[in-house]
Amino acid sequence: MNKILILSLIAVLTFGCTNSKKAVEEPMKEKETASICPEDGTCNSKIYINQQLHIQVDETGALYYRLTENKNTSVISYEYKKHTDSTLVDNHYSETILFEIANDLKELDLKDKNLQDVKMLFNKQCFCRGQAGVYKITNGHLIFSKENELNTVQLAFEIQNINQKLKTIQFSLKIKSAGIASTFIYIFNKDYSTTIFLTCFSAPSKTSYHIDT
Repeated sequence: MNKILILSLIAVLTFGCTNSKKAVEEPMKEKETASICPEDGTCNSKIYINQQLHIQVDETGALYYRLTENKNTSVISYEYKKHTDSTLVDNHYSETILFEIANDLKELDLKDKNLQDVKMLFNKQCFCRGQAGVYKITNGHLIFSKENELNTVQLAFEIQNINQKLKTIQFSLKIKSAGIASTFIYIFNKDYSTTIFLTCFSAPSKTSYHIDT
C-alpha cells in the first residue's frame, strides 16, 4: 500500500511540473508566505543567468548597483515585499539580498568580510530616513552548493544599525536544460519536523529565471 501511495505522489508531482504550472505554484506561494517569509509580506527568489553585479558609488557616497552581462557568472537574489496599502503615498517596503556566483562554482562557505568575494548586498527600500539604501553584507555566513544543477543557498546575516526583516534564508533551485526550473521549499513545522514541497515554473527568458516563493 505504501509503495502505491509513493508512486502515486511521484506521478502527481511529475504531471504537475510538466502540465499545470498554476495548480502547483499557487498553493505553494501561500504555504511559504506563512512559514518562511515574514507573515506580513511575500518573498521570491530569482537567478539571472550570465549576469554580474556592477557596484558603484554615487556623488553622495551611497552604493548602487546594476546588472551587466557576463557569460561566466550569474546573480542570485532573494526579495521580501511587505503587504502595504497601495492608496497611500510612500508606503512601500522591500528588502533584497543579492550575490554573484561563477557559473562553474560547486560550493562555497563564506563568513563575514569574505562574503564580499561574491559581492553580497542588502538593498532596503522604504520611506524611512537613515535606513533605506544599499549595503555591503560583511557580517554573516553563507553556505552555497550546486550538485546536478541543484543550487542550494543557506544564509544568516546582520546589517549593523539597520532594522531588517530578513535575517535567515534557505532555499534550493534547479535549472533544467529543457527550460524548466524548480525550487524545493523547506517548511519548518512547530514540532521541529521538516516538510519539503516541490514547485515548478517555466523560464520566462533565456537570461532570467524566476521562482515564486
